[in-house]
Amino acid sequence: MLPHKIGTKITDPKAMYAYDAYTIPANLAGICAGVVPVGRIKGIPVGLQVMAPAFSEELMMQVMASVEKQSL
Repeated sequence: MLPHKIGTKITDPKAMYAYDAYTIPANLAGICAGVVPVGRIKGIPVGLQVMAPAFSEELMMQVMASVEKQSL
């Protein structure tokens, strides 16, 4: 789902939940996660969420750096 336009009010609770649905699993599982830019859709920046096992931040950052280099 692409982000809504600035100033647009979202009144549908399901639509509001959809924005957060993919951001909370890492927090609930206690694992590390980050987002790296991978391109654009209709001019809007798009990111790839990378997750790794708990305390594997170095591995996660290596993967994110590799993905970022490939998308340049």
